[in-house]
Amino acid sequence: MRDPHRPTFHLVPPSGWLNDPNGLGQWDGVHHAFYQHNPDEARHDRIAWGHATSDDLVHWRHEPVALRPDTPADADGCWSGVLVDDGGTPTLVYSGHREGELQQACLALGSADLRTWRKHDGNPVLTAHDDLPDLDLTVLRDHCVWREDGRWRMLMGAGFGDGSGGALLFDSPDLRSWTYAATLASSARRAEPDTGSAWECPDLFGLDGRHVLTFSAWHDDDLIHALAWTGHYEGDAFTPDALHRLDLGGGAFYAPQSYRDDSGRRIMLGWLPEARPEADCLEAGWAGVMSLPRELTLRADGTIHQQPVAEVATLRGAELSGDDIAGDALDVELRVTLEEGGSVRWRVRGAAYELRRDGATTLNGEPVPGDGQVDVRVVVDHSVVEVFANGTPLTTRSYTGIGEPLSLEAERADVTVRAWEMGPA
Repeated sequence: MRDPHRPTFHLVPPSGWLNDPNGLGQWDGVHHAFYQHNPDEARHDRIAWGHATSDDLVHWRHEPVALRPDTPADADGCWSGVLVDDGGTPTLVYSGHREGELQQACLALGSADLRTWRKHDGNPVLTAHDDLPDLDLTVLRDHCVWREDGRWRMLMGAGFGDGSGGALLFDSPDLRSWTYAATLASSARRAEPDTGSAWECPDLFGLDGRHVLTFSAWHDDDLIHALAWTGHYEGDAFTPDALHRLDLGGGAFYAPQSYRDDSGRRIMLGWLPEARPEADCLEAGWAGVMSLPRELTLRADGTIHQQPVAEVATLRGAELSGDDIAGDALDVELRVTLEEGGSVRWRVRGAAYELRRDGATTLNGEPVPGDGQVDVRVVVDHSVVEVFANGTPLTTRSYTGIGEPLSLEAERADVTVRAWEMGPA
């Protein structure tokens, strides 16, 4: 019997465990999504790299497992990293994990079709012991790598003994020998929003004339949330302007990574962890979902607007009437006009939401852009619900309400609704 909570058009592993997206990119026109993967069991253990490819960002093909923990440098796990083009050679930069030690940077070189990989004989290429200043590191893992002025640059996520987190910047002429350049950014936890005691999965990129540094705030195995710092990067410094949550769902959207596709779009995917007991995941035989691919743009105020890539709408099937919107695979659009003091409440697939206008406009108590005019998109895929309110996302995992109809109540508000069944991918 099919698990009623397993999504049908989000990327999920064929079996076993999925967490962080890795090595996102487009190569010879094909989109590649690698990910943290335990192919043998639906728990985080002896992590390998899974691999999926797509021509359209909605239909995914499962490829052979790319990396397995089978060398001294990564004996207990091949942890998160990136895909780069090293003079025509597809190259993975990843964190080799050994129990009881800080992770270390490793390389793997790929075939032209990115389906077979050979680990670099000189792994690891960077460890916490390699000519680093006395940073009192408690965490060092995950990579963002790019070419700049004829050299390679790399960010790694870090945690420090004083309870703060940050991102360390390194230089290399060849991906194989690295030197420490600077602590690009850091922040003590219990800031607002909480930046954690370690930063995981840092990602630095340009967006609409600004620079964005994203990272995931972590503390004692607690996945707090994914954050974005907008600002300006130059030389060895990042000058931040403002810090924002990437998703109002907190740890329900975590460890995102992004890339620029061939059309110039900045596309981001994140990990959607399970919110049910491990025993249920082990019985089901799978755990972990990738978010829908999201297109990022920058608003005038420096915040990030997110929306599902346009290709997601190609999965729409029959349009549903406003009185009969039910199912576990739906795409719903709400166009809302709120008077002052007005609200719209809806419930779908066991998850409840409320838009309100009390001076500011809020979604489940968190501010969203718009002076009472809100375009909402609700994408339901069994246990996954991704909501976008004027481009601000709120991700939820829900395991109740199977097949329940959409319920909607409005006070001092005007609402129009369109909805479609979603086909599988």
